[in-house]
Amino acid sequence: MNLLKSLVLCLILSSFGPTVLAQSIDLPGLRHLRPFLEYKVADDILPVDFSYAMQADEIYQVLLIEVAIQDGNYELAARESLNFLKDIKNSSAIAERATKLHLALDKPAQALEAVRYWVQLDKGKEAKTLFYLLLGDNQKTRELADHLRADLLRAQEGHDQELVLYEMATLLEELNDRQAAKDVFDYASHGILQDSADLHMIKSNFAVRVNYMEEAWDEAFKALDIDPSMAPAAGRILFLAQGPRRAQALNFVQSFLHKYPASRELYLAYIQELARDRDYKEATAELKRMRQANPEDFELLYFEALLHKDAQQYESARKLLIQFIEIQKQRQQTTENESTNSKEMEVLARMALASVYAEEKKYSLALAQLDKLKPEDTTLEVDLEKARLYARLGQITKALDKLSSIKSESDEEKSMVYLVGGDILQTSGRTDQAIAYLDRALKDLPDDNSIKYSLAMLYEMRGQLDLTERYLRQVIDAQPSDAHAYNALGYVFADNNYNLTEAQSLLERALVFDPHSPYILDSMGWLQFRLGNYMLALEYLELAYEIDEQVEIAAHLADVYVVLGNPERAKAILLKAQEQDKDNEVLRQTIRRLDLGIKP
Repeated sequence: MNLLKSLVLCLILSSFGPTVLAQSIDLPGLRHLRPFLEYKVADDILPVDFSYAMQADEIYQVLLIEVAIQDGNYELAARESLNFLKDIKNSSAIAERATKLHLALDKPAQALEAVRYWVQLDKGKEAKTLFYLLLGDNQKTRELADHLRADLLRAQEGHDQELVLYEMATLLEELNDRQAAKDVFDYASHGILQDSADLHMIKSNFAVRVNYMEEAWDEAFKALDIDPSMAPAAGRILFLAQGPRRAQALNFVQSFLHKYPASRELYLAYIQELARDRDYKEATAELKRMRQANPEDFELLYFEALLHKDAQQYESARKLLIQFIEIQKQRQQTTENESTNSKEMEVLARMALASVYAEEKKYSLALAQLDKLKPEDTTLEVDLEKARLYARLGQITKALDKLSSIKSESDEEKSMVYLVGGDILQTSGRTDQAIAYLDRALKDLPDDNSIKYSLAMLYEMRGQLDLTERYLRQVIDAQPSDAHAYNALGYVFADNNYNLTEAQSLLERALVFDPHSPYILDSMGWLQFRLGNYMLALEYLELAYEIDEQVEIAAHLADVYVVLGNPERAKAILLKAQEQDKDNEVLRQTIRRLDLGIKP
């Protein structure tokens, strides 16, 4: 339970005051809590304020708990805290401590026992939230449902029922069992709240969180039946515009926007979806419609330029960006700098213009655009892009010198600089130098998972899969909810045709964290191909391709089509992919291997 774990960390941290350094202690299984438990004195960890005179045996128990915590004996502290509650039952402070200590020790049953005392003694939201989470964690879903229903019934007397329902939905999404979460939600809310558009949207949002997309779709339309102008409901339909329902969803959202055009964010999101489908003609037409209705919204000019850039209509993109830059310069001359974002927009526009020139392989012109920015307006991303452009001009030394001259203000910025340097070396064919460069970077930033991830990918290119695996496992250990790391390691195993059982486990975990990622769906499809599950591979890969028509997904699909006896379909999808990126190495290898009469 991600929320439960994060709450434990926050709650333990928030209950501590000033810290002093204690001796280092060994906490097997508690490494994620060491910063919070290791450097504390007893007063910080157990601030107990009793409103009655304690007996001698009670004082002894409290002191025993304090000493146990001071000595790092959290098992003893947790056990004695719970024993204190069983004997005396009148200290919310000890109940809180017993709950958090058992959570830290990963003992949910004992934590639930402790939090029952806490929630009786303390009616605050913190105790109640942890109580509900622990009921779910211990699979006591009927008791949880009864409590939540009681909360809704109490809220019915006031005007905050929908707020309570929203909070309930947020809590229930943390249950590992999605069906159980839905059952609790349905039982707790059944027949209590009056029908409203907001109620249906809360239900739709919850259905998305627990991956019941059909119900999310239906609830969004129920909201629109009540309030036809409800932009968030139309946005939900747009979010669910995937697979067979995509055309229907896009047509509906277009009609909605033509009736209710005021929702700028929804309109731009819709245009972005059209661009994803490479329907640039329709996307541009809709953006022009927006501009006509909002002539003072100059940012729409910028967005239209980006559309032309994506459509590789570079001349139109350049004209619009130059026009937009002139508008921003005029704004700077006629308004106070503090009252406008014109400088920031000029930086973005010049970077976009530089990107257009770069795609036209006019790298010197691209650099010239960035050089027009004043030093005080130059951002980190501008400097990084200059380094990339030097590299594209073949001036690798100058590119690296540019990176070394950047004064990073944080470890995050320093990491970005290192990653660009590694990428420059790798894309110029200097994989060994890129590895050496990032090895030095890792000595400077030893806990940087982005650098470890990049190193893993470089070692894969060099065929050193043991090092690839080592670094990816380190990233997974440090970021156990990072879908990309699970996906990367699972794909490495699948692509190299080994550790396929673990690859299945890794990719299943990745899909839990990001079920709609075309990258992860592609990896799972490719794994099923390796396992000989060709129809299942087809299902995953076609779903991935529906979400995003990436060249490498197309290459994988071609392999599946051929093995299923459909070489014509394989050839068609490879030709389409070749139009997108004929230089993609995976695509070229697939074309050569399948030998379907396509020139690589």
